[in-house]
Amino acid sequence: MKTTEQKVLKFIDKKNLLEKNDKVLVALSGGPDSVFLLLLLYKYKKKYNLTIGALHVNHKIRGSDADGDEKYCKGLCTKLDVDFYSIKKDVKSFSNRNKVSLEEAGRIIRYRAFEKIAAAYSYNIIATAHHGSDNVETVLLNLIKGAGLRGLSGIPFKRGKIIRPLLVLSKNEIIVWLNSNQIETRTDKSNLNIEFERNYLRNEIIPRLKEKFNPSLEETFLRTSEIFRLQSELVISLSQDLLINAFSTDSNGLHLDINKLTDVHPALVSALLKQKIDEHFSTEINYDDIQRIDALIKKQRGKKIELTAGIVCFREKGELIFSVNKPKTASEVIRLQIGETVPLVGKRLSIKSIAKNKIDFTDGTEYIDREKISGKSFLLRPWQPGDKFIPLGMRGTKKISDFLTEQKISSAKKKEQLVLINGEQIVWVVGLRIDNRFKLNDETRKVLKLCLF
Repeated sequence: MKTTEQKVLKFIDKKNLLEKNDKVLVALSGGPDSVFLLLLLYKYKKKYNLTIGALHVNHKIRGSDADGDEKYCKGLCTKLDVDFYSIKKDVKSFSNRNKVSLEEAGRIIRYRAFEKIAAAYSYNIIATAHHGSDNVETVLLNLIKGAGLRGLSGIPFKRGKIIRPLLVLSKNEIIVWLNSNQIETRTDKSNLNIEFERNYLRNEIIPRLKEKFNPSLEETFLRTSEIFRLQSELVISLSQDLLINAFSTDSNGLHLDINKLTDVHPALVSALLKQKIDEHFSTEINYDDIQRIDALIKKQRGKKIELTAGIVCFREKGELIFSVNKPKTASEVIRLQIGETVPLVGKRLSIKSIAKNKIDFTDGTEYIDREKISGKSFLLRPWQPGDKFIPLGMRGTKKISDFLTEQKISSAKKKEQLVLINGEQIVWVVGLRIDNRFKLNDETRKVLKLCLF
C-alpha cells in the first residue's frame, strides 16, 4: 500500500500543497475518504513538521447515525492525540430558509465552519478529502448542466488555504488501503440514495463508463481538468490585460464601459463578464445571462434586463450598470446590554457572561474577551458601506462588503446582514466572524458568549 501513499505524497510535493511547519485542519466526516486523509497526514506529519487538528460538522439530518459519526471522529482524534472540534448545524432548516438543495446547504455550512475554526485556532491550511472519483462526478455534472472552461476544470487542488491532496486517487484505492490496514470507518447510507444527482452518477452511470470505456477514468479526468483549468486561467488573464479599465464599482453597482470592448474577442469579454459579476454579487450567472448581456451591448439601448438571482442590468449611454433589484432595507438600530436577549426576524440574539471552562462552539455561537469590551452596551444594526473590521485570524482590516463576498453571501442576504458594535468598533459580523481584537487568548479571564439562535 506504499504505492497509494506515495502517489499522494508525490502529488502534494508536485503541487506545493504543504510546506514545513504548516498547521492543518482536516475536514473529518468519519467516512472512508476523510479518515484516510487524517491517517495519512498523521503518519507523515514529521516529514512536513505538521500540526494537525480535525473538524467534524454534524448536519443534524440522520439523527443517531449523525451523532454516532461525531462520536467516532472524536474517539479517533483522541486516539491519535489530535485536537478535535465539532459544530452542529441544522442543514434542513438552512436549506429551506435559503431556498437551496440539501447538498448545497451542507456544502455552504461546512466551508463556513472550516473558515471559522481555522481562523479561531490559527490553522493556515484546510485539507478536504475530495478524491479523483469526486472530480469525475463534478465534471460530468457540470458538462450535463452546461459549463464553460471553468466548470470543466473540475475540483481545484488548491484554492486559498484549502487543499485537496487526494484528487490523485480513486475511491477504490482509498477503500483498498483502509481494508488492508483493517481500518473501520462510518458509512453514510444517504450516499446510496440515487434520488440525489451526484449519487445517481456515482452509483449508476460512472461504473458503466469505467466498465465500457475507461477503467482509469479518474486519472483521465484529472489530466483533462488540468488542461481546462490552465486554458481558463489563460483566457481570464488575457481578458484582464485587455479590459483592465473596463469595469468599475460604486454605490450603484458594477459598471462596464462598452466603448472599451471594441476589437476584443467575444470569448474574452464573456469570460471576464462572468468572473466580475460572479465575484461582485456572490452568485453565478449562466450562459443565457451572458447571451442577453451581449445583445444589450450590441443594440438594445435603454433596455433593462433581469438576470439570475435578482441582478438587473441596464444600458445607460456608453455603459452597462449591474445592480441588485431590491430596495435598501431600513436601518434599524437596536441597543442591548450584557445579559439581554433581543428578538430578530425568525431568530434571537443574546449576550451573556459565562465561565471560561463552559466554552462550547455550537452553531451560531461565538466567544469574546469581556475585558476587551468598553462598558456594557452594544449596538446591533445593518452593515453599512465603508464598515471595516479585522476578521478573526487576520491582522489587517477588511471591508465588510469584501468579507461578505468572500463568504459567498448572496446579494439578497447581504442586505440583511447585521453587525454588533461596541464603542466605535465592530465586534461581530453576526453569524459569521468576530473581530480579531476581541478574541480569547491564554490571558483571558472573563468571557462573553454571543449567541444567534
